[in-house]
Amino acid sequence: MSQTQAKVEFDFDAQPASGELTIKSGEVVTVLKEGIDGGWIEVRNSKGKVGLVPASYVSKMLMSKNF
Repeated sequence: MSQTQAKVEFDFDAQPASGELTIKSGEVVTVLKEGIDGGWIEVRNSKGKVGLVPASYVSKMLMSKNF
């Protein structure tokens, strides 16, 4: 099963103890869950941390495989 990668377009600072994840523009994250109430998605960053970020702050990346 392939996981969707997304590029962070805008910085987002998480609120303490909120379940949110701080992300920085240019970072690439893995989308774990979409369609969370209020326009949020759950992502994992390159360090393995998981949290919620605003869906509008990231853009899905198109992945291509060369065989």
